[in-house]
Amino acid sequence: MNKIYIKSLYLLMLCLMLFLFSGCYATTNLQKDQTNSNHIISNQKNLPSACLVSISVKIDGAGHNTATEFPQRLIGKLQESKIFSNIESILNGGKKPQEPFYEITLTENETLHNNTFFNGLKGFFIGLSLYTLTPALPLTKQFESDMTLKVVAPNMKEKEYRASQYGSLVCTLFDCKLGWIKLTGEVTDNNIIYLINQMSQDEWLSANSK
Repeated sequence: MNKIYIKSLYLLMLCLMLFLFSGCYATTNLQKDQTNSNHIISNQKNLPSACLVSISVKIDGAGHNTATEFPQRLIGKLQESKIFSNIESILNGGKKPQEPFYEITLTENETLHNNTFFNGLKGFFIGLSLYTLTPALPLTKQFESDMTLKVVAPNMKEKEYRASQYGSLVCTLFDCKLGWIKLTGEVTDNNIIYLINQMSQDEWLSANSK
């Protein structure tokens, strides 16, 4: 009985040490190296206005409502690039600018990898340890986003720009919610910046401005 008690005590002390020295965390990592996706490349082209006409998002193949802040997030990045003289949006009741203008449509396909079985198994053992094993048994999730930005020039010619990013999250149980928000935000921004920087460096826009 004493030996069992001592072993249990050692195990408890080890778990406490892991808890004290590991702490809580949420670590994100982007898997794909997309050139020029860290910051907006400002390139004032003196082009006509652009109008955001549609944003379509699918999650695991099913249609999904766009987050209310997402259109403004995209518009803000477009304004930062200074490619177009102005950015308008017909979303949420807005109006199209006076002609000539460029039409912009964004489609996004998101794939969530929740690793339900393994995360559930880890959660079971974390619960048995009264959450002492939380830092030692991190949960893992992955998020993938494929974006296509279609531009219709004033002369009605079209061109598409594409971006694809895959990110992973390693987090302790109580930090996964905030970690997931951080991961999806990083992946989304990486793709948006990459798309806009492709446009910023593309002479096609200027060549089809009339």
